[in-house]
Amino acid sequence: MKKILVVISILVASLGATTTYVYVEKGVEFPALKDGTVLYSGTPLEVIKDGEYKVRGFVGKDKTKLYATKNLKLLLASSKHIKVKGDKGTLLVKMNKKDTESDYEEAWLSASDMFYNKCTKCHAAKVVGDHTMLEWEGLYGSTKQFAKPTKQEDELIVRFLQAFSKDGIELVKKIRKENKTLPIVITTAHTDTDHLLNAVEFRLEQYIVKPVSLKALKQALEKCVKAIGEFSSIEKELPDGFKYDSDNKSLTHDTKAVKLTKKEVALFELLLKNSHRVVSYNEI
Repeated sequence: MKKILVVISILVASLGATTTYVYVEKGVEFPALKDGTVLYSGTPLEVIKDGEYKVRGFVGKDKTKLYATKNLKLLLASSKHIKVKGDKGTLLVKMNKKDTESDYEEAWLSASDMFYNKCTKCHAAKVVGDHTMLEWEGLYGSTKQFAKPTKQEDELIVRFLQAFSKDGIELVKKIRKENKTLPIVITTAHTDTDHLLNAVEFRLEQYIVKPVSLKALKQALEKCVKAIGEFSSIEKELPDGFKYDSDNKSLTHDTKAVKLTKKEVALFELLLKNSHRVVSYNEI
């Protein structure tokens, strides 16, 4: 999967900077800094010098919040001191080095432990990266009815899942390995070039940017129906060298045409249409 924070770390590294992470022993928020800035567990920090760091991310309408992704998922920091340029923001912070962790896995250790301790007692342990956040919303939603996490524990687990769950494009990659022609529609908040290129690369039938309109969804589904018809073989392989062409209503045996009556054609169509079940004598 594309771990959100790892991607940010790579971007920081490409600038020639060292990366460390906000370490919160318990909970999600690090205690507010002197200037009122609030940082959140696991937030990547670009090291300027000991005790001074820079946070990079994206901003929305609320310019006091900095997020890890363009679709404003995974909150990194809340501050009135974010410098905004377009949809991106940077924030300079001062904090004690002992409150940071250079190993991102260690920085997320308490969140990871919380998830596996709370959410795998009644169910088999699941690899977080095997599911998208949308899938986790359902999985975790049912699990926490039994786990009964506190509000603080719940916030920490959700943050952990947001950071390490698989994104939709990763799921599409997995599907394409198994099925090259299945029509796929993605609804997403991403509008960046990388995701659009991925949509082309993996032959998505439709890439709908949220909020989704009923008209756009209907058009996408109609394209899927059309695509399924195009990809579906109109020639059905039958035993003993026979083939039936459902488009031309014709039967061949070892490439030689076999004449069919109207009733025989109707019988073939009935059986093929209901190939998933037993057709009763009365229906025939």
